Amino acid sequence: MFRYIFFLAILLSFSCKNQDKVSVKNLQIKDGLYYDLKGNLFTGGVYFDNKADICNVNEGKEDGLWECYYENDKLKLVGNYKSGKQEGLWKHYYESGQLQGIGDLKSSKKEGLWKFYDENGKLRREVNYKSGKEEGLIKQYYQNGRLRMKVNYKSGKILGLIKQYYENGKLKIEGSYNSTGREGLFKSYYKNGKLGSEGNYKSDNKEGLWKFYDENGKLSREVNYKSGELEGLIKHYYGNGKLKSEENYESGKLEGLSKSYYKNGQLKAIKDYNSGKRVGLWKFYDENGELIVTQYY
Repeated sequence: MFRYIFFLAILLSFSCKNQDKVSVKNLQIKDGLYYDLKGNLFTGGVYFDNKADICNVNEGKEDGLWECYYENDKLKLVGNYKSGKQEGLWKHYYESGQLQGIGDLKSSKKEGLWKFYDENGKLRREVNYKSGKEEGLIKQYYQNGRLRMKVNYKSGKILGLIKQYYENGKLKIEGSYNSTGREGLFKSYYKNGKLGSEGNYKSDNKEGLWKFYDENGKLSREVNYKSGELEGLIKHYYGNGKLKSEENYESGKLEGLSKSYYKNGQLKAIKDYNSGKRVGLWKFYDENGELIVTQYY
């Protein structure tokens, strides 16, 4: 008999608590605090989109367990508050019920390792946080589980090595960042593993000589940069290694003589530029070296 009464008391207590829950629409929220319609700090249970929500508030502040549900009764998020701040382990879910993200919060800021998943349950990101900012190694993944990128962060900014990969696992890009952005040697690769480009960055801008290659590993271009703009001599090559063209740039604009060649090495054209505009006498030749057209600008 005593056990029956004890069980009934617990059941009635639980029922009363459910009945005491108030829709957030019947509350006022000011400066992050919950008030009843009379202007008093609210204490009790709150629900949002679903009456199944378990969202506890104490003297106007979120406090204790929070479980929020989608309208389809699937769990949306679960975690704990302490005096208005999110604390400890939190989990977020897709409307399908699939886990979306999991990790710890400290004073409502992400802390330590967080894992994020796609709607198919595949791990897509692993992110380390410190006081709500990215810190340390971060990894991104393709849906097939292969590594997509790994990069280091410091206080929410990329700092140090970065590597990106193709879905087949081959390296795509490698380089390094400092506080101003990309810095030093960067390399890119084709899916077949062949080098695609190599050159240096300075303060997040391309600087100096850059070399570009085709998918067979043949040099296709040599380009000079200054503070991210084309500067100096630029050369293009045919697949057989023969020079295709050479031209000069100043502050990103064509300047002076530009020459192009046939695959047999014979001169094809001579052009002249001034601040990117065509000037002077232009000459065009056939593959035997005979002058065929002249044009003056």
